[in-house]
Amino acid sequence: MRRNLLALMLVASMLPSAAEAVESESFRVRSTADLVEICSVPPSDSMYAAAVGFCHGYGVGAFHYYQAAISGPGGKPFVCLPNPPPSRTEAV
Repeated sequence: MRRNLLALMLVASMLPSAAEAVESESFRVRSTADLVEICSVPPSDSMYAAAVGFCHGYGVGAFHYYQAAISGPGGKPFVCLPNPPPSRTEAV
């Protein structure tokens, strides 16, 4: 009984850290949930720098795609950006 209790306590102590860690598979961004997971990694995560860089790069790419989509004579904005626009970090 005591061994089971110790095993349960060990597993329970590892759960919070497992929930915070971003998995490298998430970088494939197969869903919005993957992107949210990457962009909300806490600074204590070992992949924080990679996740933040990826998140910012993904956001910049999406914004450039939007700008290209609305450029030209027939382009109409389909997103209302605030004035002044937020910083990149605020937007991400």
